[in-house]
Amino acid sequence: MRVRLVSRLLWGALAALIIGSAFPTGRVVIRAQEAQGLSGTWTIDRENSQFPREVGFDADFVPTGRPDGDRGRRGVVGGALPALRPQGESYDAAQRRQVLTDEVRNPPSRLTIVEAPDAVTFTDQQGNSRTIHPDGRAETIQVGSVPVLVTARREGAALIVLYAVADLRQIRYSYAREPGSDALVVDTQFLERGSGDTVRRVYALGDGAATRPAAAADSRPGAVGPQSGPTAPAAPAVPRAGSEFRGLTRMGIVVEEPSTQAANCGVRRDALEAAVAKHFTGIGLKTSTNSDEDTYVHVTVMTSTLPSGMCISRYDWFIYSMADATLSYQRSPLLAQVVLAHRGGLTGSLPATHAADIIRGMDDGLAQIATIIQNANR
Repeated sequence: MRVRLVSRLLWGALAALIIGSAFPTGRVVIRAQEAQGLSGTWTIDRENSQFPREVGFDADFVPTGRPDGDRGRRGVVGGALPALRPQGESYDAAQRRQVLTDEVRNPPSRLTIVEAPDAVTFTDQQGNSRTIHPDGRAETIQVGSVPVLVTARREGAALIVLYAVADLRQIRYSYAREPGSDALVVDTQFLERGSGDTVRRVYALGDGAATRPAAAADSRPGAVGPQSGPTAPAAPAVPRAGSEFRGLTRMGIVVEEPSTQAANCGVRRDALEAAVAKHFTGIGLKTSTNSDEDTYVHVTVMTSTLPSGMCISRYDWFIYSMADATLSYQRSPLLAQVVLAHRGGLTGSLPATHAADIIRGMDDGLAQIATIIQNANR
């Protein structure tokens, strides 16, 4: 009996020794502590992020021929636009491209991520949320007013999200946390025929202040802050998005006079003014055209026509306002013009429907900014 007991004890000790050497307790704990997910509230780090002046897919209208001389990336030769032909992009694809490209050009300044094993939810500073499921299956989600087909999967510690824009066109997001730091790296690529523009954005956990090393505290009796002096005042809180519109009651509307080509394509100044004004009168703002308002919408439409009769227009609207600003090389404030919002697009159609297509293209962005203004003044 004693021999069996001793034998069992010896085998137990040997098994514990083998298991302990194969799975060191300290290593398991350290690995668990090192595992970091994407969850948290992240603020964009503008110093370490890329903000290219031009990013997106190639133009939807491509040159009909190859004129002599060097051609730029967007098909410009010697500063003049060559003749164009339509690429055949549908209205729905154009809407998806516009909305998804604008998201890349204007990334959220603050991003909240809630990560679970079967779902990840993203919420921007304006409260817009979307939930994706990283199981590798395609699903349809709503991005603004546009339905988009999305596929998400995990690649190691990174989350990969693919947005389908059109045939052979995708936008790829990669979310990955830098090991050992409070930084989230978001890489975005426009995929078109296997390549495309890339942008890297870096986000800091929280409001960004937590990642900066704090000054060493002075341990001398009576010290009230860091050794260099009293405790520095806390940085002011960042105003929520849309606060720049708080108190706004009037909106001016300025529409540039359409060119002869635009007029021949059915574009009328009064129709554009009415289309813009309805979004702001609908939320209770007083609007006036071509008046001297500090805050106003400025609309431009540039139109060209093809020999086939098709009209092609680039349309843009800006919201401008005046503000006191102090330049870095001056001490006294001055009155400066600032851009509060901007949206633009490109459309091509026959003259019978061209003006309506331009207005339809502007409506979505104007409706969104009107909602932001309305929420800011509640």
